[in-house]
Amino acid sequence: MYKFEIKYKNDIDLVDKIISIYSINKTLKGKPVRILPYEKSILIYYLIYGFNKEAKETIMKDLGKTENQINTTNTNLRNKGYLFKDRNNRTKGYVSKDLKEMVDIFLNNKNKVLVTQFKK
Repeated sequence: MYKFEIKYKNDIDLVDKIISIYSINKTLKGKPVRILPYEKSILIYYLIYGFNKEAKETIMKDLGKTENQINTTNTNLRNKGYLFKDRNNRTKGYVSKDLKEMVDIFLNNKNKVLVTQFKK
């Protein structure tokens, strides 16, 4: 077994690194979906605060983004498989369940270990 450590400063930095790992995993599975830095910044807010109107308002205030810029980024994140629209209510959406679960596990547990298995 091979081990390497990934250091992080705070929860936001941890979520940033988790998104990077998740993105690499998607690419290795044959779905090359490079996430751009501004997309990652917005996705971090959704993962920490939820995918809702309040998070959108916080993004506008903290990052200086307009509603149109956020909506365009949301469309890009949907096309890349990071965000999804609710099947029953098209005005609602959610972050990828796999990514959200991964973030929640790492934020809520003291033992932050990620296992990667290579299969032939």
